[in-house]
Amino acid sequence: MHDFADGSNRSTFQRSLDHLRAQIDEIDSDIIGLLGRRFETTRKIGRLKAEHEADPVDVDREVAVFAARRTLAAAHGVPPATIDAIYQLVVTQVVSEHHAVRQPRQKAAERTAPSDLIMSNPPTAEAC
Repeated sequence: MHDFADGSNRSTFQRSLDHLRAQIDEIDSDIIGLLGRRFETTRKIGRLKAEHEADPVDVDREVAVFAARRTLAAAHGVPPATIDAIYQLVVTQVVSEHHAVRQPRQKAAERTAPSDLIMSNPPTAEAC
């Protein structure tokens, strides 16, 4: 029984479709695993930056990364605008995590800063 104009039947079509979808599932698993490794590494960078009080954002690095990824995308037949959108999401998450790592350190430093230990307006005898 031929269900398609090219002479193939529905069961052949379904087997081919299932096979291709299984490939996509495997590729997606690889992509997610690689993103996990990437975020693990960027978290280490965030902690290192926080320890050394470095700025969580490196604009020069971001510009260079985006340019390199656009070139790489074009070489692999991926629309550069698609890569821009994906990397914007990734970089936004990374920067957010870098700020989050830095905030507890900043708050701890603020709580123990010498200026906090000196009262700018000590109580007067009348207030005691």
